[in-house]
Amino acid sequence: MATIMRGQNKSDDDEMVIYLGPILKALRKRLIWIILVAVLCGALAYFATLMFTAPKYRTTFTVYVNNALDSSDKTSISNSDLTASRSLALTYAEIIKGRTVMAAAASEAGIEAQYSTLSKMVNVNSGTTTEIITVNVTTVSPELSKRFADCIIDVSKAQVSSIVDGSSMRVIDEPYLPTGIYSPNYKRNTLIGAFLGAFILVVIIVLREILDNRVRDEQTLAERFGVAILGSIPNQTAASKAGGHYYSYGYENAGKEANKK
Repeated sequence: MATIMRGQNKSDDDEMVIYLGPILKALRKRLIWIILVAVLCGALAYFATLMFTAPKYRTTFTVYVNNALDSSDKTSISNSDLTASRSLALTYAEIIKGRTVMAAAASEAGIEAQYSTLSKMVNVNSGTTTEIITVNVTTVSPELSKRFADCIIDVSKAQVSSIVDGSSMRVIDEPYLPTGIYSPNYKRNTLIGAFLGAFILVVIIVLREILDNRVRDEQTLAERFGVAILGSIPNQTAASKAGGHYYSYGYENAGKEANKK
């Protein structure tokens, strides 16, 4: 039992009491309905995601920022080279996701879209403590994602060399062909739909129990008012339905006795 006081200056009659027993009983009684609603809402969420959300596929590649031109005779990298490369990482990232590179790469990949749409397809991650840049490319098909990523690499290499003198970009991990859907997450959406459906039904059941002020039995009456039950009067209407001949016989004899007097 949980007790919530409405105010310090109020009388005991202003005390609001919430009994957890009837609430739990109501939830157990409707457990099958809660499960059915959860399954139904989960299925609706799954089919809604399947019908109204287009699947997307993501590929990833990483590049190393080099502060010197790429040359085959260079066999070692010094600490000064690494420091200079880290300082250029942010500049390279801005060049890769810039309008010039995006438009040229999209044209080579056969994608016709505005820059605002292209920028949503490409996510460039670079940090201040590393000279490595990670690029994620997401489109509506696995082949298109890989082709767009390859084109971004080709265009970025030429663009970086022409903008930043004496620098180059080396590919560490080549783009791969995606083998699975990146988004949407059907399992997550299904679980969210099932949880929301069950949660809403549970809230409705709990609110109905809290707002229902009817006294259903002697135990509830004793708990609510804190008094002992001395006796009870049976519900004659309900009892007559259960054993109608007994009560109708009593009423009939009582009427005859009254008429004789």
